[in-house]
Amino acid sequence: MVTLLTGCQRDFPAAKTITFQDTHARYLSGPTEYDHTTAPDILGGYPGLPAPPSNAGWDQYALPIEVKLAPDPVDPTSNTVSASKTNVGTIAQLVKSARSLLFASSHCYVFVIGVYSNSHRMRIYRFDRSGSVSCGFDYHDKPLAIREFFWRLVNPLHSIPNTVVGWDETIRRPTNYDIRIMREEVKHFDSSVILDRSNCRWVKVRLNRDTFLSRRVSANSSSDSTSSAAGPTNSDQDLPYYDVEGFTFGPALYKSSGLFSRATYVTRILVDVPGHGYHEFVMKDAWHQRIRRPESEFYERIQERYAELRTKPEFDWVRQIYPDVDSIPNWIPGLPEYYGYLDLADLQSTSGTDSERGHTTVTLRLQNQNETSERSRGRSLTGPVGRPLVDYPTTKDLVVAIRDAVVGHFIARACGVLHRDISTGNILLFEDSGSLRGFLHDFDYATFVPCDFGLAKPEDQIILSTQKNPDKELTGTPQFMAIEILAKQVQMQLKGDEVVQEHLLKLAHMSHHDLESFYWVMIWILLRYANHKQGHKACSQLFDHADNYVAKALKEHWLYIPDLEPLMIDENAP
Repeated sequence: MVTLLTGCQRDFPAAKTITFQDTHARYLSGPTEYDHTTAPDILGGYPGLPAPPSNAGWDQYALPIEVKLAPDPVDPTSNTVSASKTNVGTIAQLVKSARSLLFASSHCYVFVIGVYSNSHRMRIYRFDRSGSVSCGFDYHDKPLAIREFFWRLVNPLHSIPNTVVGWDETIRRPTNYDIRIMREEVKHFDSSVILDRSNCRWVKVRLNRDTFLSRRVSANSSSDSTSSAAGPTNSDQDLPYYDVEGFTFGPALYKSSGLFSRATYVTRILVDVPGHGYHEFVMKDAWHQRIRRPESEFYERIQERYAELRTKPEFDWVRQIYPDVDSIPNWIPGLPEYYGYLDLADLQSTSGTDSERGHTTVTLRLQNQNETSERSRGRSLTGPVGRPLVDYPTTKDLVVAIRDAVVGHFIARACGVLHRDISTGNILLFEDSGSLRGFLHDFDYATFVPCDFGLAKPEDQIILSTQKNPDKELTGTPQFMAIEILAKQVQMQLKGDEVVQEHLLKLAHMSHHDLESFYWVMIWILLRYANHKQGHKACSQLFDHADNYVAKALKEHWLYIPDLEPLMIDENAP
């Protein structure tokens, strides 16, 4: 089969030829440490590059192929998959390969090929972040079809060499020269990072100019700093933003392993700001549903209304906690610094439509489903670089960080933004002037609500009236959900039965639910990581339950049963 696939490209230019390898006995690691290894039957590398070595990972492959002595799992007449054990196993292998390839690569979408020799059929599957579609054909009747597919695959509309259709044109691999130059720049920010071609990329991002100038001082930049080959790409330097290529480096700060999901990827990035040298930011790359607002809109609302909030008497209690809040320009306690957002679906390009570039998924449209649930790729820049809340040095640092996040939540809510997903992963620690502080981030599941303290503006009503039923959504991380939200989920599961409590079905997610979630975050961390006498299974016994009714009952028991032994932390009595 490898010989056959190679022969299909016999007159392709060398720069457009894929090298195929028999890998049925070569086991590749999955996207996370919890995934089993997989061994695709055949793997194709990137065009024009030599065959990957035997220890290569998924990042060096472009096309998985599964060869089966079985019929096509998709019925060609009904275009449906029967739920036989063989078919389920066949499709599962394809899905695993697509997930691993998307996870490891810079692709917007990927292709996987199935060869089914019993029925003389091939099927080409296309996977993006919303789902998959496929097209099958009889390779006896259409012997040139796979050759045509290969030619189209290795000729993307953009001009980035050694790539295939589906590769994100806003990402490019660094050269060895780039790495040598950037290694010195990275050392100024973190000397422990070891750069190689697998953990760094040039990535197009957008930096809001005025926000940067007002928030960042030039302490970490110099006029003679080495500049990258990438600079501002704006044709009009009067624009309020810089479109530049930043340099991502080091291991990911966070990486979602879901296939049909937001596929959130968070990493550190250096941006050569025109006239100000290199500055470090946090880049978040994610696929948000088009029906949802990108989190950039929530950050921008908070920035817009915060200046007025600081003039209100209701802000005085924040000033008591942070006496220096008025002396630090544009500092918003308890929230990250937001520097810009690039919606790649709106990016102007000479290489085809957005659907062809892949920055918006097309699967649901092709399946005649609801297009509003298609996903769009975007990148945001924030700061500072935080570290996980569970890495707290002392319980005091833990409580102070959670307090800071509560302050950030108060500010966001006053400005008309409700977070709705308080969890351990969404509160980070960072060092500030020798002490640890915390901040609340990740507003992907936030929603707009009426502003407090007279901050509302006439246009707010239009935004609120056009939101897609925000009160009806159930958001949040299960372990940290408020008891009322869990109760609502229980009632929704019982809908149609006589025991339904109508008032719970109408319950909206509100501020006090988020505040309760902060409490459960603290209890979860203390039970899992602190020294106490509740037993080593205390955390899982309280929080790790898939049944919402059980989760609700156990939280109520924790709060309301008086004979429970109080939670006492060793050497940290109240």
